[in-house]
Amino acid sequence: MAGMRRRIARSIGWTTLGGMDRMMAPTGVRKSSVALGAGVTLASLGAALLFFDTATARRRAKLVADKLVGLGVRGRKRLERATRMAQSEAHGAAQRLTHLGGDESPPTNDVDLANKVRSEAFRGTAIPLDRVNLRAEDGVIVLGGTLEDPEQIRELERRVRRIDGVREVSNLLLPEDTPARIEA
Repeated sequence: MAGMRRRIARSIGWTTLGGMDRMMAPTGVRKSSVALGAGVTLASLGAALLFFDTATARRRAKLVADKLVGLGVRGRKRLERATRMAQSEAHGAAQRLTHLGGDESPPTNDVDLANKVRSEAFRGTAIPLDRVNLRAEDGVIVLGGTLEDPEQIRELERRVRRIDGVREVSNLLLPEDTPARIEA
């Protein structure tokens, strides 16, 4: 049956398309252009039926309009969200660059300097803060009290010297085993 169709098609100048016996077109026409034409025709017919069917045309037209409006609203919201995100990222990056170095200005008075030394020098150490007397006098930190280990005394002095604003360290710390000095 298929062979007979091919013979008839060839005799009138038509050809079958790529082994598809039911689709025939004039010789020299590509299969893709025939398929494209058929697709456009079907889409046009579907659109015509969709909008020209009087019973449901208004409802369908309103549905399509609502979907298009919704698509526009969602797109606008996505754009606004992306804009806000980009602005917040830029603000965060600017803040990180602004505060990168931390507070570079030394404390203005001795009370602030003593508090800064207490906060920074004892951070992350096993040195007990309650066993150390600490005061500041014109940028000079005076350390007093007793600690268990002489290494702790040296470590605390090193840490205090590294703090910005400390001009000098007067270390009066003693190891626990040292007898108290009694001056007569």
